[in-house]
Amino acid sequence: MRWLKLDVGLPTDAKILTLPSDSHRWLWTCVLCSAGKERKSGFIGASYDAKYFSRITDFTDDEIPEALSVLAKLEEPLIELREDGIQVLNWSRIQSDAEYMADYRDRAKEEKPQCKENNLTKLPEEEKRRDKNREDKILHICEFWCSLPNLQQPQKIKPEDKKAVDFRLGEGATVEEIEGVLTWYDAELGNPSTWYGGNNERGTPVKHNIRRVMKGKLASDRTTYVYEHFLGLSKSKPVTRSRTGTAYTGRVGGGRSFIR
Repeated sequence: MRWLKLDVGLPTDAKILTLPSDSHRWLWTCVLCSAGKERKSGFIGASYDAKYFSRITDFTDDEIPEALSVLAKLEEPLIELREDGIQVLNWSRIQSDAEYMADYRDRAKEEKPQCKENNLTKLPEEEKRRDKNREDKILHICEFWCSLPNLQQPQKIKPEDKKAVDFRLGEGATVEEIEGVLTWYDAELGNPSTWYGGNNERGTPVKHNIRRVMKGKLASDRTTYVYEHFLGLSKSKPVTRSRTGTAYTGRVGGGRSFIR
């Protein structure tokens, strides 16, 4: 069973009270539940079923898109409607720790009883293989990061960096998704016309280590993770990935401030 965190002040939250009806408020709750089931950092794919929402709300199938647009058009939007699906905004502010712990609990339930041999704990073979696969993924991602052309090399990978990558894998992120985020950031860093590449108030590139990209938060609101921010931008403005170079297409404007 998967759980979702809800603020106890939700029923009286000013933003929620601006929604035009209780049906919209219930729809918002259902969107949160759907995003929790997906376990993709608050993203619901384009395959979401409008009939599912219509069955549990007062809206018809045809009314669901318009009802969702209401959630997206608030002064402080709750969701972002994309061509490839729905992104719940500020998901990591509340849900990331819950998802990570859920993944930990799921794994703990699957573990077989451990036995002790020569005073050392011996893990079941299945658990060993699962941990080895996770370690291989972390190593692969760190090697990919160190191969990106626009970073200040060499990059020294610390245990804290690996833990940050493991955190994202624990959330359900794939290796390909993480590499896409890292590639997008590297492309921005190598383009002087972008904010990250040096077109900012300091006039210098905004350089992060991999730990900052994975778990750092935007200084502008202290709630949104850099990873989710880059993930959204990389999906809307894709790049061509390469181990020897990166072709950038598209530009992100705006002066966003980051923790250094």
